[in-house]
Amino acid sequence: MNSAAKLIARAQAHPLARFATVGAIATAIDFGVFSGLVLAGGLSIGLSNVISYATSLIANFNLNRRWTFRQQKDPKTAARQGGRFLIANAGGLALSTAMVVGFATIVPDLWAKVASVPVVFVFNYACAKLWVYLEASQKP
Repeated sequence: MNSAAKLIARAQAHPLARFATVGAIATAIDFGVFSGLVLAGGLSIGLSNVISYATSLIANFNLNRRWTFRQQKDPKTAARQGGRFLIANAGGLALSTAMVVGFATIVPDLWAKVASVPVVFVFNYACAKLWVYLEASQKP
């Protein structure tokens, strides 16, 4: 196995790397929708951020549940985690929207969105690992 393949295999074995990959996919969805709504749709940045963030949640939940935290298909656990995921992401959405709207007073709208990503990433990972997918985090 070459060094790049080893690096990828090691990254896939670590939940934080998988979470970051899922986050990148969700962020691409979020930014695509946000850009379309603000630039083409002419919606306010606050409303655009709420819609774009919410749009990315479906892929985010499913990919994190199945791949990042490697959960089983137990419907009761999925429902509990889904509820926790929505609560945690409502907090992430509030944090993101406050940051985007605040930063947009000093930088362009899209840069304001970019600036919010690292803080919201850390917040969401902490919530996912410590609360949403707790059952998976406790497995050996």
